[in-house]
Amino acid sequence: MTRVVIAKLLKQLELSWNVQQRSNLPSDAWDVDQGDCHVERPGKQSSTSGLLARTRVVFAKLLKQLELSWNVQQRSNLPSNAWDVDQGDCHVESGSKSNLTFGLLAKTRLAITILFVFTIISPSLFAQNGGFAGAANRIGYNARTMAMSNAMTATTSEGSFAYYNPAHAALFLETKQTDLTVGVLQFDRIFQSSGVHLQLPPTAGISFSLMRTGVKDIDGRTQSGYPTDLFDASEYQLNTSFGIRLSDKVNAGIGLKFSLANYHEQLDNPLSVGIDLGLLYKATEEINVGFAVKDLFANYSWNSRELYNLEQARNVVNEFPKRIVWGLAWQGDKVTVSGDFEVQMYKSETTNREVFVSEGHPLVITNTEIISTSTTQFRLGSSWKAHERLTLRGGWQLPDATNSDSWGMSGGFSIHLPFDIFSPSIDYAFVMEPYRISNMHIFSLRLNL
Repeated sequence: MTRVVIAKLLKQLELSWNVQQRSNLPSDAWDVDQGDCHVERPGKQSSTSGLLARTRVVFAKLLKQLELSWNVQQRSNLPSNAWDVDQGDCHVESGSKSNLTFGLLAKTRLAITILFVFTIISPSLFAQNGGFAGAANRIGYNARTMAMSNAMTATTSEGSFAYYNPAHAALFLETKQTDLTVGVLQFDRIFQSSGVHLQLPPTAGISFSLMRTGVKDIDGRTQSGYPTDLFDASEYQLNTSFGIRLSDKVNAGIGLKFSLANYHEQLDNPLSVGIDLGLLYKATEEINVGFAVKDLFANYSWNSRELYNLEQARNVVNEFPKRIVWGLAWQGDKVTVSGDFEVQMYKSETTNREVFVSEGHPLVITNTEIISTSTTQFRLGSSWKAHERLTLRGGWQLPDATNSDSWGMSGGFSIHLPFDIFSPSIDYAFVMEPYRISNMHIFSLRLNL
């Protein structure tokens, strides 16, 4: 019977995978936190056949283990409750049956469910970097910057953007730069941001920005699969940056970022506090060099005890990737060309459990390992002041330098309205996301108060 169930599941897996391939969802749209088990996707992109092959191998090993376990149980005549197993935060008990069938099927059902969910929800489970905390807050800031593929670490011709480099907060501007942004994204995703830059005479400045990202209208389900209600998942980030002009050529800055995740009403909202550091050096009248270290000490801490009603649930800490960015910009009278090189460093926790039978009793040995990985990114951007009322922009990015197919492109423009009050500009960006899996439309309003 178990073999029949697994065979049917494999067939359903193939059908579901085909649907997933046709839907062409982005890799990070399927990031999921299964209680205290976080699905992450390091490595390179793999093919459908490779993933299915690995899945079949896992199921084959599972079948073999079931046969071995059954033989051991029959020979050793262990009591049925000796096979109760604690799977992290999920406890499976075989009850008081006189044989192994109930407990064995329960464990089989648990293993198949976990494998099935991980495989279907994450089509590139072993494919690419993704699923790390705070990913939505790294999408970009507004239409001007995203049209230039976020290559803004050393760029100052478009204004002050401490989101990319806190040293920008020290830039001298004659007005209070204010930006309001909203995005139109596929797959019910949300993107909104706002920010203001203020002077602190004689040589300092401060910037504030607030960002909201998330997914709306998520189909809620009980643990048994019954529908409950639609709900939204959101993240909020408040960024406060202080900058000071150390000389005519050097600016330095520090940023404090507060990130809040609101994923479910039965999950406590984790709060993260991170620090950004930045430098901006004006090498010549036209060349700027920028450097930033971002998301230091930032992490989310979770506990799903109330959500899953599990007393043995434990705290899980998801660290934000640490980011080191170098930037270079050439800024002429009408043309700007900029580039960023970024290194993101990740940490992942893996847990391995081995079960041994000693004197008729199962013994579970748990090993936890921290895996450190990194990825490099390239971003290029440019802008051209084609007219006093029109600026054109374009950009290209490679979010994974080890995968040449991960590139994305962007473009946009600004219309500078002929009003003296607030000197408003309407900005637009069309963003082709990495791997070309979807597009974004970003609209911004720039006001100079």
